Order: sequence, then structure tokens, then C-alpha cells
Amino acid sequence: MLLLVELISVAFTLLYLYYASRLKPIAWILGILASVSAMILFYQQQLFGSFYLNLIYVIQGGIGFFNWKFIQTQHQPRQSLNLKNHVMLVFALFVLTFGLMKLFTLFNFNEFKTIDVFLAMMCVLATFLEIKKEISTWYYWIIANLLYGCYYFYEALIVYALLSLFLSVFSFKALFVWKRKMDVL
Repeated sequence: MLLLVELISVAFTLLYLYYASRLKPIAWILGILASVSAMILFYQQQLFGSFYLNLIYVIQGGIGFFNWKFIQTQHQPRQSLNLKNHVMLVFALFVLTFGLMKLFTLFNFNEFKTIDVFLAMMCVLATFLEIKKEISTWYYWIIANLLYGCYYFYEALIVYALLSLFLSVFSFKALFVWKRKMDVL
């Protein structure tokens, strides 16, 4: 049964990424469906960091759909962050991750793993940048998906591990699709 849920989540994730790379608002609806499926899987596997990440994705999916459908309907991808901004963002991710881990320890939430929390924070950031149509979102997705691929292999979620590795390659392609759209302007 869990394998079926995993495969459904993978299918919705692939459709989400395809439409997101083409800047289609329907991507966010597909992403929400992928996240709900993933929440079921990760809850059963007791990967609570990934579970809560997908809960946040559901919320971000609603915001992303509303933003792309009604607010940024004509906006194309942009490159507005410089290297200094990215260094500060990554530093903030580390600080936030270790702060959350301290907080979790304080409240005896020992089921969270540092790598899972860090990658979750990176994915939340990447999704936020994607909502804003910031091209650098794809760099974060490439790195996060590569790291998640390794992490899921370690956790014996083979289909998700393969999906993550595939998503890193697909994210690389999406980066160039968005760059081409930006260059057209």
C-alpha cells in the first residue's frame, strides 16, 4: 500500500515540475496533490521532518497558485538575488536549522533529524523563490534534490530516492527553460 502512495506522489510531483518549469499555475494544484500523498507516506515512515515539509508545501502551493494565477500572470522569471544574498540565505538556513533542533531537543521532539530539517528549510526557501519566479530557485532545487536522493536511499525509500535524483536533473533543465524565458524579454 505504501508503495502505491509513493508512486502516486511521484506521478503528481513529476507533473507538478513539468508545469512549473513552463510557468503554468496548474503546477501548484498538482504539487498540492503530490504533497498530500507524500504526507501519508512520510507519516507512516516516521519521517516527520519530511511530513511537516509537505504540510508547508500544501500551504505554499495554495499561495503559489493564487500568485501565479491572479497576481503574477504576466511576470516572467527574474534574477534579482546576488551572491551576497544567497550566502546570507544559506547562513540563515543553518542558523534556523540548528535553532529548530535546539528547540526540538528542549521539547523532546527527538524524531527530527538535523539533515531532514535542514533540507526541509532549503525546500521551503526554494518554493518561496519559485512563487516569486526567481531563477535561482532551481539552484536550490538541484542541490536539495541531490541531497534528498542520498538521504532517501539511506532511509530505504528507493522510489523517492530515484525521484529526487531525477528531479535534480529535471530542475537543471527547468533552470535553462526559465533562463530562456527571461532572455526573451
